[in-house]
Amino acid sequence: MCNVKKLNDPTNSCSHRGIDELGYILPNEEDVVGTNNQCEGSGVSNLSQPDLPLQKYSLRSRKSDTPNIYSSVIQRPTIDIWDSNESICISSASLQKSKHPINSSDTSEQLNRFKHTFEHDRLLVDVHSESKFKCIKSDSTDNNYKRTKTYYVFKLWPWTYIKVSTDRLKLLALLDRNLSFTETILSIIIGSLVGIFGAIMLYKGFYRDLLAFLLCFVIASCQYSLIKSVQPDAASPTHGFNRIIAYSRPIYFCLFSFIVIIMDSYLLKETKELRYNSSFNFSNQQLLLLSCDFIINFILVFPLLFSLGLFPQINTFLMYLLEQIDMHLFGGNAMSSLLASFYCIFRSCLATIILGGIAYCGLSESKGAQHISFSVCCASLVSSSYHLSRSTSDPIFIWKMLKNYLWLPDVYKEQERKSQRSPTKKKYEEKSIVNEKSEKTNYKQDFAVPETKIKTVKFPDNQEKYPENDNADYLPSKLQKINKARLKHDIIICSLIGALVFSIHASTVFTVLQPELSPVLWSIGATLGFLLHYIVPQSRKQLPWLCIARPILRSLEHEQYQVKGPAKVMWFERIYVYFSFLERNILYPLLFLSVLTEDSPRIVTKYGTLRGSFIVVICGIKCLRSSYSNQSSQYLILVFSALCFKYDYRNMDETFLVIYFFMITVFNKMYELLLKIQFVVTYIAPWQITWGSAFHAFAQPFSVPHSAMLFLQALLTSCLSMPLNPFLGSVIFIMSYVRPIKFWERDYNTRRVDHSNTPLSSHLDRNFGADDNNLNSLFYEHLTRSLQHSLCGDLKMGRWGVVNQGDCFVLASDYLNCLVHIIEMGNDIMTFQMRGLEFRGTYCQQREVEAITEGVEENDGCCCCETGHLPNILSINAAFNQRWLAWEVLAAKYILEGYSISDNSAASMLQVFEFRKVLVSYYVKSIIFYLLRSSKLEEWLFNPTISKALSPMENKTFVDLDPIFNYNIDEDFDLTNSGITRNSFMNIHGDWIKYCVERSGKNIETGLNSPLILLCFALSLLARRTLGAVSHNTVSGVEYFLYGLHALFKGDFRISCARDEWIFTDMDLLKCVVAPGIKMSLKLHQDHFMSPEEYEELPTLYDAICKHEDELVISHEGDPAWRQGVLSGAPSLLALRHVLDEGNDEYKIIMLNKRYLSFRVIKLNKECVRGLWAGQQQELVYFRNRNPERGSIQNAKQALRNIINSSCDQPIGYPIYVSPLTTSYAETNEQYASLVGGPVSLKKIKNYFFNTFRRVMRKTK
Repeated sequence: MCNVKKLNDPTNSCSHRGIDELGYILPNEEDVVGTNNQCEGSGVSNLSQPDLPLQKYSLRSRKSDTPNIYSSVIQRPTIDIWDSNESICISSASLQKSKHPINSSDTSEQLNRFKHTFEHDRLLVDVHSESKFKCIKSDSTDNNYKRTKTYYVFKLWPWTYIKVSTDRLKLLALLDRNLSFTETILSIIIGSLVGIFGAIMLYKGFYRDLLAFLLCFVIASCQYSLIKSVQPDAASPTHGFNRIIAYSRPIYFCLFSFIVIIMDSYLLKETKELRYNSSFNFSNQQLLLLSCDFIINFILVFPLLFSLGLFPQINTFLMYLLEQIDMHLFGGNAMSSLLASFYCIFRSCLATIILGGIAYCGLSESKGAQHISFSVCCASLVSSSYHLSRSTSDPIFIWKMLKNYLWLPDVYKEQERKSQRSPTKKKYEEKSIVNEKSEKTNYKQDFAVPETKIKTVKFPDNQEKYPENDNADYLPSKLQKINKARLKHDIIICSLIGALVFSIHASTVFTVLQPELSPVLWSIGATLGFLLHYIVPQSRKQLPWLCIARPILRSLEHEQYQVKGPAKVMWFERIYVYFSFLERNILYPLLFLSVLTEDSPRIVTKYGTLRGSFIVVICGIKCLRSSYSNQSSQYLILVFSALCFKYDYRNMDETFLVIYFFMITVFNKMYELLLKIQFVVTYIAPWQITWGSAFHAFAQPFSVPHSAMLFLQALLTSCLSMPLNPFLGSVIFIMSYVRPIKFWERDYNTRRVDHSNTPLSSHLDRNFGADDNNLNSLFYEHLTRSLQHSLCGDLKMGRWGVVNQGDCFVLASDYLNCLVHIIEMGNDIMTFQMRGLEFRGTYCQQREVEAITEGVEENDGCCCCETGHLPNILSINAAFNQRWLAWEVLAAKYILEGYSISDNSAASMLQVFEFRKVLVSYYVKSIIFYLLRSSKLEEWLFNPTISKALSPMENKTFVDLDPIFNYNIDEDFDLTNSGITRNSFMNIHGDWIKYCVERSGKNIETGLNSPLILLCFALSLLARRTLGAVSHNTVSGVEYFLYGLHALFKGDFRISCARDEWIFTDMDLLKCVVAPGIKMSLKLHQDHFMSPEEYEELPTLYDAICKHEDELVISHEGDPAWRQGVLSGAPSLLALRHVLDEGNDEYKIIMLNKRYLSFRVIKLNKECVRGLWAGQQQELVYFRNRNPERGSIQNAKQALRNIINSSCDQPIGYPIYVSPLTTSYAETNEQYASLVGGPVSLKKIKNYFFNTFRRVMRKTK
């Protein structure tokens, strides 16, 4: 507040001044009126005028002559505001414009009076008070005072530094901040390398005149990206600041410059002088010169290529490069990570070096291919190829296995426990002995001893004393056992294969039967492959050859409406598995052994012994690994290789082995080109274009002149395995940067939001993870594990048709719709990733789901007429439309184990008071059941604390008059006493208590005054009071009752009455009696709707509770027990869900029942998926299109554009669940294992021989 006080002033003897709460004098409105514009525009310093001189005061050297009343204040040092860089703003008085005009004649006088007054009042303000009100910016253009500068101290050496005249934010806007010393050193090294390589390029004369200037520009751009990178970069895969992308430009420059320098060192001087000849017959030196010149000119367009996003970040490029080398040189599979890429290259190179040495020993002898060493090489070659084809790219399982065997268990355990201790725990353990319980290990308890003694780890003999964690995940241990079994299987089988191959090759069979043996094996392989991998898959499709209306080879479940069990193994599946096994393990190994025996001497003669030996080994590894891993394509590669060898290139004098080696790569690239062309033609077909935005309509005419360039891009992207993506979803296609088959750079390790990883406040009030999407993601996680268990075996039985690496499938059912990306395909092994879509998808998603689920068998159209169709044959229109789709239905009934989900509105079940009364009655009965089943019942009955707290209830006249209890809800409410009495309680629940005591077999008194009745009565009051307090029973709305029921269901018991605090004597009363009671009551109440009179009989009710307790998991969905129950395959689960989504506030009763689900399997064009994914990533990350209704995600039924784009990584797409890379093994599929047998072990072999011997002995008796 401001007090008004009169002061004597020479210019105005009767002016009114305001004094603020600190005692400082404020100017009045009249003093401020004339100067308002200047204060707003240019600050206080502009108030000085030439005709009004004003002496500047400096309180640092000047004594005050003001009255004594202010002497104590004036003596403090203050700052001259006229010399300051800032002005003073007094918070209790504001400068406002006057609403009255100012006379020009009085302006000078008013300004002068205000200036002197303000200067006088300024002297009364000390430094500390001024600092509180400095907020008005001073004049920065016209001032006559020294400005305060801000410096950023930058240390050059420990004893020297320089001042950078800027602040932190300006410096961050100018330069990228290195977060560690390692980044700084790395940036310096890479920047220096860029300069060194650039200087070498200029020194050698690769660039002259204008080209030299362009090279300097490229060098400068690469070095500047280390100082200030482009964010977001055109090739950045993630939102926000990407630290890795900053190093991409300089590293690419160093890489290509190094290649140019190496090439130039191998060029002869004559080649550089002669350059190229006039014909197209280039020699090796001229080809090298041509490549060198291309890279030299290619470097100059780096800025343009980086702006277009054609270079990935360096880790992605490195993974892509290693993957391509392993696939096209060694016949490997796709990679799961960068570490896996190095591991796969290492093991392939190691196998090649070892086998190359063995081959050199054999081929260097005079006998050549008939030498014993070459027989050993062939045996090792087939065995190692078999093992490599069965090995996953992820080395984590091998590492865990080695770690378990190399480190002793106690040492490993102690080291793990050390790494998990906090510093406070370590400090505490130096003084005392600590017993801790470890997590997620097979050991139950460790005992730490003081530092003075030798640390050991002790394990109890009785494991039952230390039960395993109920929430522990069993999957890692299961996978570890599978990998151990597979490794043992490989050791035995590889030894057996090596012995068989050695014995066969050491004989003269491959020499005597040549040259007729190889063509015979070619014919058998081509014929068998055509039948197995073309005729059978086409016959099993939903629409065979896109013209037949139903499958020719149908499964038993095809005509069933609801599947009751797992899919039956059909006769054609048995034949397919047996012949595929024969083709993979016998036919192709024999074929390549024959080819190796015939072609190895010719290769050695042509290329020399050393080079020829390694060429034979590399070609043999690639061919054998491809026949094991990619079996479905080998018959076509075999046919094309035979045609090229026999007819097309018979004059090239090249061996069949080398032709087959290159034909594998050519076939894969041509198949990729075919898929790209099919995607482009389907996407831009004029009769099915769906314009998602105005830009799409604008870009449509430009697709015609773009067509020639489009197919050229398709050819180039097929050679380099680059996605071809529609620009902003339109019909204009552009290239994207290269990616591995995995495609997405992010490694997912999804952790679901539940009560184990969220704060307690979110459990009690509002759990932000409790939306439909987060809760429903658990079902996709369970579906992922179901696929992990059975998918590889199902693919081996041909239930998904022909499957290759990189293929994408959509699984569609009533509510589950997900995209499955096949990443790695090996011999009895595969790696995939699932992307689950929303249950309640968008409008566009629903339209596309309808397109893939609707049948086309009833279509009778032929152009514009309804001519009908032949029986079981598609009509002309239907067959035509199916050929213009980027997807096709492979199976209409794929059976997979999962959960059927039913959600019922809880409000409708509890709307009426009678229904609530039934629930409360079952609530009390369930509490009595769990109390009498508890092992601590006797302890509670004779607990003195509990007995003392319940002693007031022993009075016969005791009545609980709590207003929470009422007749509408409580069945045992006594209207006479207006409350609940022990007699009324016994009249309703007495028989149930006696029956439960009888069934439990305990000898406990059940009289009216017994401790048991008293405890049951007290628990029922407490339980109902807790429910009524939080649900406001005095309010009749069902929403309040559901709110309280849900709070208790998730474990939020709040004891608000002092009479109920006895429950804290033992918290097991809440955990083991009351909490399970509220959950069981919900299930019993749900059963009441099915049969209202079923539970009137006490034995029926008791048996029902026992059955539900054994077979049903009742839990809140945020409880880790719910997730554990779903993933472990519980038969049934029940939960009460509170959903707050888009303004909807509702409660649902979720019931899960485990059964076999039916899915439609839709195969997508994988190049369509990769192109749309790349387009979405570029549009959202680089172009920053945040429009949720952008045209690129609108539905396009011919390509399923919305489903594909919504499955992108978040936040580009919006899948509710993305699984980590998951590996499936054929051995875990029981049906497939029953056909070919599981993994072989010494124990199985021993049992087999013993059982055979016993059967023989029994028959001979």
